This record gives sequence, C-alpha cells and structure tokens, in this order.
Amino acid sequence: MSTLDGIAELSHEFGTPDYVKGGGGNTSVKDDATLWVKPSGTTLAGMTGESFVAMDRAKIDKLFEVDTPDDASAREVLVKDTMAAAVMPGGAGRPSVEAPLHHTFSATYVVHTHPTLVNGLTCAVGGAAACAQLFPEAMWVDYIDPGYTLCMQVRKEIQAFAAAKGRQPEMLFLKNHGLFVAADTPEAIRQAYDTVMTRLAECYAAAGVSTELAVGPAPDARAVAAMTARIRTAVATSDAAAIAASGAFSMTNGPVTPDHIVYAKAYPFMGSPCE
Repeated sequence: MSTLDGIAELSHEFGTPDYVKGGGGNTSVKDDATLWVKPSGTTLAGMTGESFVAMDRAKIDKLFEVDTPDDASAREVLVKDTMAAAVMPGGAGRPSVEAPLHHTFSATYVVHTHPTLVNGLTCAVGGAAACAQLFPEAMWVDYIDPGYTLCMQVRKEIQAFAAAKGRQPEMLFLKNHGLFVAADTPEAIRQAYDTVMTRLAECYAAAGVSTELAVGPAPDARAVAAMTARIRTAVATSDAAAIAASGAFSMTNGPVTPDHIVYAKAYPFMGSPCE
C-alpha cells in the first residue's frame, strides 16, 4: 500500500462522527521533500489518494523565516499567500490552515480530529493536569488563536519537547480544540487513538459520566419536509443544503468542538417555529 493510500484509508476511519463533524479535522502524509495534506472544504470521509494537496516542504519552511506583520489580518494574508506558493504544480484545492503544523511533525502520518470524548478533557477545568495524569507521554498546549499564531507557538513547544525528551510527541492535545496524533505507520496512528479513546471512556465510566446521547422519537416526516422548505427559502444559500432532523436531545450551553462552531455556530436556537 502506498503512503497516499494509507492516509486516505486513515482519513476514512477517522472521518466518522465519533471523531469529527462535517468537514472537520485534517490529515497528512509526508516524505523529505513533499507534504500531502487534506484540502480545506473537504471531508475526511470523502478523501482519496488523489485528493490531497501536494506541497513543497522547502517552501513551507519559508513561513518560519519571514518577518510577519503585527496586524493579524495582514499576517494571515501573508501566511495564506506563502502556503499557496508552496502548493506544487497540478495541485487542486487550498491546503488546510494547519498544514504548517503537519509539516512540523517529523512523523510520516498525522491525523488531527476533534472527538467529543477528547474535548471533554481539553475543554475541562483542570484539563492540563488531567491530561498529564492520563497521558504522561503526550504534550499539552494551552489555548492559542488558530492560524499562524497557533502554528508558530506549537512549533516552538514541539521543539522544546523534543529537546527535553529526545523525541517529538506522538500525541498533542490542544486546549479547547482537539488532538493531533503523529506516527510513522498507519497502525501506530490507530493504536494511539485506541489508547486515547479507551482510556477516556474508562475515565468517564468511572466518574459516572455517560457517553451515550439520549435522543427522543424522530419527528414527523411531513413536518420535517415543511420546515426544511421554509428554512431553505429563508436562508437561500447553498449552506441550507446541510439540514438534518432528529428527535429531541439535551444540548450544552455552548460549543463542544471546533466543528460545532463551524457548522452549527456556537450556541443553539431554542424555540418554536414561527407560524
């Protein structure tokens, strides 16, 4: 199996609702010269070997050598332009904003997801201490604004971790965000995720915290069809195609994953449909 086939297979395995929602998460594979990374606006579940954006790693390195503007908007434009210039000829799509982070890991394969089980830890009060106890082999990074600032700070912390321990971290937990797993084989990626998810599930069970969502009876199909038509008329954008209906369930007062924010906004609307 080629490395591109391997990362496509991993993308399918970790592109399920247990790990991401919608187009959330990203994956990559690399050799010394090239980084292949998931394009923005695509889903992990839909990736093929040909879908990945090929990037020149030497050109990605230029991002860490330039003097960046103080203005956040100008800085992000510079980062976007630098990443676009690193896309190799024939590449389709825009590379994930987290491509520089994938490049920073020396491991061949990187899989980044936002599992609810993981974010029960990364969003928790005392999450860093709990992470150190549960995953002493991992690295924890406190919250940093996404984009260039995040990439640069994590790069520094990975370098410091490697200097202290003689190796890069296999698992990186980002506060309020999710998990990066980096390894040289697909099987090592799977084993690391299995360790994380199993250990967290056991921890929640011991604390009496259910990981199952209780969902009420499905709504009447005719009511769903009528409401879907009204929403599409009101919104009148392609985003309105992403409509789903479910039985009632309890909701948190705020987001639990980055995917939640991107695809459903931070806070839920609670109320009756307007007549």
